[in-house]
Amino acid sequence: MGSDEDQLEIGTRLPKGMGRTVLDADNSWFTLLSMHRSPSHLNADYVAQSRLREYTNPEGGNFNCILNSGVTLGLLTGLSNLPIEHLIWRTLGWREVKLLLPVFAGDTLYAESVVIERDRDGGGATLETTGLNQRGDVVARMVRDISLLPEDGLEAKSGGSTVEGESSTPPSLVEPDFKGDWAFEDFTIGRKIVHPHVRTVLDVDALWYPILTMNRLRAYSRPNEEGRWECDPVLVAMLLLGVSSAQTSEPHGLLNLAWKDIQVLGPLCVGDTLYAESEVLDTRESASRPYGGIVTTRLFGYTQTGRTVMEQTRTFMVFKLEDSPKRHPYIPSRQRSQE
Repeated sequence: MGSDEDQLEIGTRLPKGMGRTVLDADNSWFTLLSMHRSPSHLNADYVAQSRLREYTNPEGGNFNCILNSGVTLGLLTGLSNLPIEHLIWRTLGWREVKLLLPVFAGDTLYAESVVIERDRDGGGATLETTGLNQRGDVVARMVRDISLLPEDGLEAKSGGSTVEGESSTPPSLVEPDFKGDWAFEDFTIGRKIVHPHVRTVLDVDALWYPILTMNRLRAYSRPNEEGRWECDPVLVAMLLLGVSSAQTSEPHGLLNLAWKDIQVLGPLCVGDTLYAESEVLDTRESASRPYGGIVTTRLFGYTQTGRTVMEQTRTFMVFKLEDSPKRHPYIPSRQRSQE
């Protein structure tokens, strides 16, 4: 495509372009680096023997772990950028992300996008993206807001990452909730959770994740005007998911189902430390899987100074206590040698 932003008219369909085959390393590296230790992403034996066995890879193979949803979101975001990456400045947020089918190592992902809104005064656009695998199955859909580079190029984009009201004073200390192993019954509407795990962003994080997801936007591939290196918002969203996972995914988590209203409120830069809080918005039993329940939370990410950098509404499925892996552990017994 050319460099003229007029090509981003409402209704414009962007070329599908190249795909990306998912590797075992994509799943294991990202899951560990984001501190998201759900067994569904790391323990193939667990997936094969637990209730998750219905999601095992239809094409077989030895590696049946379900791909971390952060890799799925990141790859689809990166692939959808490729046809117009010379026009995009940064991602402003995701209005909705629906995860429709599991993705496995060996699958190849493609992204098809259409422009559904255009803000000429604000220099932005909204893309609706469909994620497909090599069989043509729709694995995800997302709606994402982007800002565009002005006609006079990168130099005109100044101040976009400036932090208003940044303070060097640490925020008031709050007591984190160290209880882990949350089952469906532990989530009650209105409950607030201060997650105990935190994560300091390293330079390798900011460099590695855009490379992994083929996201070459200039806002995340060089220091900003303040000399700081900003993180790709997909990485921020997934680190936020990881630091909150002890209360939502270990070991009772079944599946991440959807995100809504992911708001990028400010930059998270190398050297910042990410903290997380959640509020339970809704709970309901699963109509199709009686062993699980569906929980919706509002998740807040903030830095060591208390500055909020992201909010997101997340919906996920967890085991009920009676069907918990804690009650029915999938650990093989050791065979004793013959004497």
